Amino acid sequence: MLDLVIRNGFVVLEDGVFLGSVGVKDGKISLLGQEEDGLWETKKAIDAQGKYVFPGFIDPHVHMWDPGKAIRDDWFHATQAAAAGGITTVIEHPLSIPPVKNGPAFDLKLKTASEKACVDFALWGALVPGNLDQLEELHAKGAVAFKGFISYCNEDYPHIPDSLLYEALKISKEKGYLLAVHAENAEMAATGEEKMKAMGRRDPLAHMESRDEIVELEAINRVIFFTEQTGGHMHIVHMSIAKGGELIRKAKQRGVHITAETCPHFIAADCSLLEERAGFAKCTPPLRRKENTEKLWEYVEDGTIDMITSDHTDYLYEEKLAAKDDIWNCENGMTGVATLAPMVLDECMNKRGFPAQKVAQLLSTNAAKLFGLFPRKGIIRPGADADFTLVDLEKEWVVDGKKLYYKQGWSPYDGWKIKGAIDKTIIRGTVVFEDGVVKSDKGFGQYINPRKIEK
Repeated sequence: MLDLVIRNGFVVLEDGVFLGSVGVKDGKISLLGQEEDGLWETKKAIDAQGKYVFPGFIDPHVHMWDPGKAIRDDWFHATQAAAAGGITTVIEHPLSIPPVKNGPAFDLKLKTASEKACVDFALWGALVPGNLDQLEELHAKGAVAFKGFISYCNEDYPHIPDSLLYEALKISKEKGYLLAVHAENAEMAATGEEKMKAMGRRDPLAHMESRDEIVELEAINRVIFFTEQTGGHMHIVHMSIAKGGELIRKAKQRGVHITAETCPHFIAADCSLLEERAGFAKCTPPLRRKENTEKLWEYVEDGTIDMITSDHTDYLYEEKLAAKDDIWNCENGMTGVATLAPMVLDECMNKRGFPAQKVAQLLSTNAAKLFGLFPRKGIIRPGADADFTLVDLEKEWVVDGKKLYYKQGWSPYDGWKIKGAIDKTIIRGTVVFEDGVVKSDKGFGQYINPRKIEK
């Protein structure tokens, strides 16, 4: 007897969509197809009529400040928000304290996450000056990749100089590790901010103009060059510029081992949101002008951009409000894990007619493959984890950050109307979100170690 059958839904596979049923046994997908006598007897059934049944969505760019100062998003709140947003697996980027730069720090992160996570999770490691000799241990413990900042970040995650980036890429080639960078030219960004402040600019658009497109474009170009010279493997996070997409497209055509992601705020929003909401829409790279936003879609459509992620980070409401009259008065970053999937579904399927399987690639399959979670995650097929996101593509709703399970209760999209809603989130055959309520508790989420997944 099956534990669960999801029937009458539009089931999204890698190569298309079929109207039928999915059977679950012991947390794994057991059956796919049309129900036949004797095979589909089940303890529980979900009628998904009119709904899309996607492979559980994966957000590989979520910042949890935990362990940390306990005032910003922790593992419990952020993974509740993930469940509410149809995310079944998060991959956490290290910005917490201590930085995930060695084995003991990784173990502490894993312990913290295991006690609090409401969805399944995997972990990044940090790439910082002085820890190249720690990468092997971090990789063995399950780090999916190593994230570094060639921009300036903070004292816990120092700027990576070019020499270190080059050496890390050589190790990437030798060991098969995946590296990722926040691609902005550190000196140009810092100088641009100083210039704006000297001019007396405090308005929101001063933030965008301080980090003009060339700041990101130069860094992407440099990273591509180093990656091509070393034969390493590099991932560009939260790319905001269409010109960067063109560089990556050409690099891929030459056989450079490089991938890229963008975020909803770069393809569904533009700098007018920054102008309107100041600190609440301040992030790096910054929101860009509308013409860039429209052009960036070309690289989503043709596959140059491999995935769409949230880059979620949750600052105090008061921290962001402090930048209302002076944009320099708050740090950079926005919430987004709960709105990632609905915004992508609306923009891609409702507004641009993307096929469902293309959206599954952008929100699940490509991330699972790149970060080593495939075929356990990221696909609907027998033997995979029974992770599903059920979507009502016609349902309209209005964003309210207070209802999204964020610790600080705000969203940069508060008041936006979105068409396309998460109906249910299911992890390993267990319904963790339905009827607007998260049902999983602390510790439900399992750690997914890519080193232990049979390929």
